[in-house]
Amino acid sequence: MIVKEPGFKKVSAPLKSPMQRLIEMSGKKEKIPPVEIKNLNRKISIPKLKEKKLKAFNVPRVGKQDKDFPIEILKAWVDYKIFSDSVTWHGFSSSHKVSKLAPDFSKENVLILVSLSRIPSGVFSIVSVGKTEKAFVVKYKVNHLVMSEGYEGDSDFYSAALIEKSNLPIKLVQQP
Repeated sequence: MIVKEPGFKKVSAPLKSPMQRLIEMSGKKEKIPPVEIKNLNRKISIPKLKEKKLKAFNVPRVGKQDKDFPIEILKAWVDYKIFSDSVTWHGFSSSHKVSKLAPDFSKENVLILVSLSRIPSGVFSIVSVGKTEKAFVVKYKVNHLVMSEGYEGDSDFYSAALIEKSNLPIKLVQQP
């Protein structure tokens, strides 16, 4: 709330035009002459400057990694869940959106990727599953565009893959 002082009559400084304010802000003391039509007919010459040569820079192709230009990967916390019987898998797959699979639980298990943060599980997609001597290697990608407002896909989706039954540990590897 503004309360008017009874003795207030006017501002002591005279009002300034916008041009006068700009001159003050620029810090120049001299007055700028007004623009006249005869001044507009002059030619403007730009002095030629010697340009520096730019150094060449190699930009890596998408999906390729270069030792001089490493690609930064956006990381998200992820873990996995393994389904080893048809009862729990059918219960989960009937109440959640998952990849269409037809597992044979006598030979294989179903592995899904689960988000460990507020990020929806739909950002994770399994690229490949491989087996080494020491572990199963699950390669996955993170698609952060799933969280965008106009995304037409499904953010509440679980990426699933089949892995053979084994006691080997599972190693998750993020791909760019």
